[in-house]
Amino acid sequence: MYKLFSKFCLNCKDATRLVSEGRERPLTFMEKVKLKILCVMCPFTKRYREQVDAVCDGVANQPDCCEEALPEKTLCEEARARIKKALGGGS
Repeated sequence: MYKLFSKFCLNCKDATRLVSEGRERPLTFMEKVKLKILCVMCPFTKRYREQVDAVCDGVANQPDCCEEALPEKTLCEEARARIKKALGGGS
């Protein structure tokens, strides 16, 4: 029984990887089945998948550029330059 269970079930590390990869590419049938089984058995995996989906869907609805999302003069130019430098986007 254990061998059958371990063959068709994922561990948490593999499940989180599949949840992330599922946002980037279509999962195979077996990957979907294994992930679904674990989501039914483990409320934490199910919650993680729902949270990743919510974050990704929320980000997808945002403008591509943060500057466009902010009204003009929200940050002074000095602050904008510091943030860009910290993010590696400017010198």
